[in-house]
Amino acid sequence: MKKMLSLVIVFALVMMTATTAFAKDSNADVFSVNVDEEIYNALNGITDLEVNDPSFAKAVFEKEDGTQEILQVYTTTKELDIPATLSANNTGKVYATTAVATTALSEDKSDSNLKNKYFVTAYGTIYWRDNVGPDNEFLGASGGWDRDRDPDTGFLPALSNAKVDMQGQHGAGTYVHKLFYPTTYQFNIDKSQFNYVKYSFWFDSTITVDGSNTLSLHVSTGLLT
Repeated sequence: MKKMLSLVIVFALVMMTATTAFAKDSNADVFSVNVDEEIYNALNGITDLEVNDPSFAKAVFEKEDGTQEILQVYTTTKELDIPATLSANNTGKVYATTAVATTALSEDKSDSNLKNKYFVTAYGTIYWRDNVGPDNEFLGASGGWDRDRDPDTGFLPALSNAKVDMQGQHGAGTYVHKLFYPTTYQFNIDKSQFNYVKYSFWFDSTITVDGSNTLSLHVSTGLLT
């Protein structure tokens, strides 16, 4: 019952972002996901690709005093259908990995300041083409943050200082990254903004909560096939 209640809370929080959470980039007619479906899949452990990498998605809430809380992250990876005309020279499969985490599900601690105070959700998706061998292609990324009012206290957290660090690596010494500073609480990174062929890709999104706390979400393609 407790697990089911937790899933209901996550679903209710994330559904508020359904109209904007996975905003489409310039390749949206090809590389896009159905938000409701991906949320359902993430909550229920449904995925088209098992990623055997325990670090491919994680979320941390760090308070002003430096203490950290590891948050539950729900993930799913969807194989996307793309037109044949767009895959003639790239035969690898195209995937979208989606992750979502919320501070509303913090575990009980001796310090209860976090529990049921910060109703903030972080979410994100990476699109990539998994070509044969190490030359995989970044196709786009999107995501953002949402907040909700604590139903018990009426508290609504303030968000600021959004940042996304898009990264990729292709063996030792070939690490690349680029910082993005969203001016709203949603972001889209187009292929033209991070046009790399690497073995794996990931981003770290961060946002400040109430001026002194930080919510971080790590989303990765993991160890590709």
